[in-house]
Amino acid sequence: MAIDAASKPLTTTRLAMLPTHDPMVGRMVGSIFQYQGPKAVLKGKIDGTDAIDLTYAKAADGTVTCDGFFGDVEIHDHLAGKAAEGGAGGSSLFGLAGTTAKTQAATQWGTVNGQTETMDFTVERSTVEVPITDDLRARGVSDMTMSSQVLSSPSFGGAQVKTYLVPGHTLVESPALQAQDTLVVKGHSAGAAFVRNLQWNMTTWSKNWNDQEGWGHTQLLQVEDAQESDDYQAGTEKTYTDKPLEWH
Repeated sequence: MAIDAASKPLTTTRLAMLPTHDPMVGRMVGSIFQYQGPKAVLKGKIDGTDAIDLTYAKAADGTVTCDGFFGDVEIHDHLAGKAAEGGAGGSSLFGLAGTTAKTQAATQWGTVNGQTETMDFTVERSTVEVPITDDLRARGVSDMTMSSQVLSSPSFGGAQVKTYLVPGHTLVESPALQAQDTLVVKGHSAGAAFVRNLQWNMTTWSKNWNDQEGWGHTQLLQVEDAQESDDYQAGTEKTYTDKPLEWH
């Protein structure tokens, strides 16, 4: 059924809610492509109101199409990779070439309710060493502890001898590394100019210790946090938000 775009004007507030503009959706679609195949169907609701029914499909040449609805907004988009550094494959943005090991970019174009939109996605990652604060320790989540034991045999025979693997018997923390992902979506949609920014940080470190039985233990910890902002403007109408994202 054809849509009369003039009868369904899209406010900047409405445009700011479109999941097709959200780099977090791009990450999720990339993961689905990686683990489940070249089709990703997104269904659900945002804040219990607008239903999402979008289908992303990846073609043999690597391009991606998106068709469906967000509430009463009809969406038809195409996506293609523009440039990437850091390798191919992985959980990349919308399943397009490149990981976020360094820099990745994609372009998207199509229509929302029959009105044109074009936008660019860019992802840049930097990794820095950061101090381990009491706040990081309190929020650190561990999903893995690796334990190992090394035994050496004396040249004259007899029972094997244990070897400690890390310094000391108390917990020793490694330096912390923080991967800082900056995801930017910028373009025009249904007559509005917009910029969306997502800053996603993941901090990782380890705790290491020996026990008296000669086992060496390494516990891996991580903390994730994010901040999102978006700025949509059409004429005198403007929508701006800036908020932290909760991640558990």
